[in-house]
Amino acid sequence: MPNNLPIIPIVLPLPFPSPESVNAYLIEDDPLTLVDPGLKSSCSLEILSRALANRGIALQTIKRILLTHGHVDHFGAAAELQRQSGAEILIHKEDLSKIATPDELVNEIYLYNAGIPSDVINSLGKAYQMMNHYCDPIEDVTVFNGNRVLEFEHFSLQSLHLPGHSSGHAVFYWPEKRLLLSGDLVLPHITTNPLVEYTTTPAGMKRSLSLGHMLASLQQLAAMEIDLILPGHGPQIKTPHDLISSRIAFYQQRLEEIYVLLKSTGPQNPYQLALVYFGERMKGFDIILAVNEILVNLDLLVHQGRAFEKQVNGVSVFGVG
Repeated sequence: MPNNLPIIPIVLPLPFPSPESVNAYLIEDDPLTLVDPGLKSSCSLEILSRALANRGIALQTIKRILLTHGHVDHFGAAAELQRQSGAEILIHKEDLSKIATPDELVNEIYLYNAGIPSDVINSLGKAYQMMNHYCDPIEDVTVFNGNRVLEFEHFSLQSLHLPGHSSGHAVFYWPEKRLLLSGDLVLPHITTNPLVEYTTTPAGMKRSLSLGHMLASLQQLAAMEIDLILPGHGPQIKTPHDLISSRIAFYQQRLEEIYVLLKSTGPQNPYQLALVYFGERMKGFDIILAVNEILVNLDLLVHQGRAFEKQVNGVSVFGVG
């Protein structure tokens, strides 16, 4: 960590092909704080405990746990750490439901609505169930809404609500040091998936405009004074504005590619279009990610008035014109 800043990265393993690890961050100031403590697994907890012990710190002395968002690779260990330490856990209110009981109904609605065949859905169900083994629901949580200042003894961090990857995704900004803890909003080696999410409205289930939110969040980052990004996965980012600009360009280019593809194929559901766009790369859990990628782009095209959506036997079909 440059200039002896009190933020220590701790790389924790993940049992997935990619990414293979997640970054927790220890903030060595009062209150002693962990950001994104990783999965609840014996291996991850042992590495975390050992990393803290090497700095003369016991897990039981952690006072606060900050979560950038409610995905299991970032929050899975939080409930166990809270049991051991009594630490306060904070998350943006839009992601509170994600760290409580998983909503299997929403997952099922999404998979069927995207046009994924039943046999493929059944094979993917195990992947969702596996995720539940790596976390415990968190009941004692402090939520924040919008932006909040998090005080430490010698400095403060600003929490900023920047959705896209998750509806309640937050980042933590140290303006005096021009430093950002970015969670999964921007990563050094891979582009972040804007993920499909549903909210309940009087008219029924409604999808969030995830890609639109992602682009807006990145535009906000591009306007900020940032010299160093500490991401949720991978090494620190020392040229943040170049990377942010490249990510914005990537999402905009993919949007145009999917528009051109939809125009050439005629009306398609997201699964059909993903088969054309990604081809043989769609295997296992990557099917969900690929279909998600197509759907968030289709939603933004509809929002822009460049495409339409209609329901055919409970499946969303999109077209141009």
